Amino acid sequence: MNLKDFDYYLPPELIAKYPAVPRHSARLMVLNRKDKSIKHDIFW
Repeated sequence: MNLKDFDYYLPPELIAKYPAVPRHSARLMVLNRKDKSIKHDIFW
């Protein structure tokens, strides 16, 4: 893994400035490295 892998453009309007309301509605994208599947889940 290289540090440059984490260098990318992220538009300012996509950066969270405040926690999700309600807090239990915060989402997390999960990548399964074995089968390369992507799952969107709730982050507790």
